[in-house]
Amino acid sequence: MEIMISYQRQLERHGHKYLALYYALREGILNGTLARGSRLPSTRKLAEVYGISRGSAAEAYDLLLAEGYVESAVGRGTYVSDELAGLPPLHSNSTSNEQSHHQPSAWSQSNHVYDNDDPKAKAKAKENKNEKENEDLPSDRPQLSRWGQRVLDLDHRSSIQGQPNNSEQTSTNPISSLHGSLNHSLLPTHLHACTEEHLSPISFAPPDILLSGSSLAAWKTALAAASRDMQSPDFAGSTGIAGDERLRETICTHLGRTRGIQAKPEQVVLCSGSMEVIVLLCQLLINEQDDVVLEDPCYNGIARAIIASGGQIIPAPLDRHGILPQDWASQLLFVTPGRQFPTGVILPLARRQQLLQWADRHSAWIVEDDYDSEFRWGGRPIEPLKALDTSESVIYVGSFSKSMFSGLRIGYAVMPPGLSSALIAAKKLYDPLPSSQLEQRALARFMMRGEYMRHLRRMTRLYRARFDLLQQQMDEQLNGLFEWMPTDSGLHRYGIWTQSVEQYEWFRQQARQLQVYWRDAADSRLTPGPPSVCFSFAQMDELQIREGIQRLQLAWQRVSQV
Repeated sequence: MEIMISYQRQLERHGHKYLALYYALREGILNGTLARGSRLPSTRKLAEVYGISRGSAAEAYDLLLAEGYVESAVGRGTYVSDELAGLPPLHSNSTSNEQSHHQPSAWSQSNHVYDNDDPKAKAKAKENKNEKENEDLPSDRPQLSRWGQRVLDLDHRSSIQGQPNNSEQTSTNPISSLHGSLNHSLLPTHLHACTEEHLSPISFAPPDILLSGSSLAAWKTALAAASRDMQSPDFAGSTGIAGDERLRETICTHLGRTRGIQAKPEQVVLCSGSMEVIVLLCQLLINEQDDVVLEDPCYNGIARAIIASGGQIIPAPLDRHGILPQDWASQLLFVTPGRQFPTGVILPLARRQQLLQWADRHSAWIVEDDYDSEFRWGGRPIEPLKALDTSESVIYVGSFSKSMFSGLRIGYAVMPPGLSSALIAAKKLYDPLPSSQLEQRALARFMMRGEYMRHLRRMTRLYRARFDLLQQQMDEQLNGLFEWMPTDSGLHRYGIWTQSVEQYEWFRQQARQLQVYWRDAADSRLTPGPPSVCFSFAQMDELQIREGIQRLQLAWQRVSQV
């Protein structure tokens, strides 16, 4: 069981570990990211995750228990108290007055994941939904692109006139006119055919993630239940362009507990994968010749989306701790702080705060792509930029294709107030009708019943064993060939080749003859650099990992003998 709390920030403020844990847990309880009635991790787990003694963890729990924030019983564990009435609300950007008491927001009180079938909870959720969904954009924040403003105006006119938004109305899409400007050097490279047919191919290339075992059985059950739901007359009404209402509620609950992000369902927009979210955001926020900051190296899909939208990329260099914050002359940044792609490094808290300060100074937007941080083997969890953001400058993008299975094309964005309606209007142009309604409802049920967290725990144990084995084999048999980037999460390892470029090409050729393949990370670079590789392992068993690394060792022996 893992939760996301502001431990590091509180440690810097209070110094003592038990006080930092106490204040971090209390903040999570009061702002609703730790829902009332939810179970908290054991003192042993907290001590392991945050590198403190069990005594310090127990002392923090004792303080919370004495003040009525938690309840505890022998054999049952520690739970967030249901009796928190009468405390004033904790403001999301509160950074002082730590001694004052606060009450969770009405939203957080009504959205515990298991309360979705409670009539009272449903009524409360409806009240919140009826609130004004989008406020005007702040005047000092960069406005929508010309394309985005036209889409929003068109959607408003259609709503007033009662006309549907047909896909024929996409003539304002700038991609068609900019198609020729795509940088084809950013397109992924393809694996070449093998030459030694007697060997079975071993691929460290990114796999198609599949469900199996009890996770697959639970997913089939959720799909069957969702199919029955489709017979209900109110099924269609719960799935608008923004996505299934229950799934958006459940995502908010999940993000609150595991990421420390406070969000309401009207801020969440579901799309057909995170890449659709990113493309739409590029079109909404980028005008021709706008400067856009992007990590170097990066996911090439983001680079292509920026170029297709007319943007000019400012490459932001990295080190072994992630992006190096600078005072960029830009109003848009794409970043992967939870697990940088492709290097896998995790951005420290201090740099995250620097990025937020830059955004606040320049009234800029930050698009935080949290593509692959569900599976973590160690280290202290750090809050996402979205959880640290106090000026509504961060757009948070997530996906289920890596944590569930590749064919589940459900991505989402958590939008700042004022931008949700623009993203929904843009999505209408491409998807006039809600997409993946059955899968969205099934995923909501899968998550609400706790199956998603059980699935993550099972896969984390499995992937960690494979990660440890891969790391061990590489250190023993490929020592010195690559400089591996430090990482404690994710489904691939990133390494920089330490020998000559010519030797890398020979090594890759010999590996192909031995039927071993991987992803060449050259397509991730915006500026020239040494050869680099990504080795994925989620799809491989122990035998394949050992055999693959042994063949790579043999490939290098052939190269070194030349």
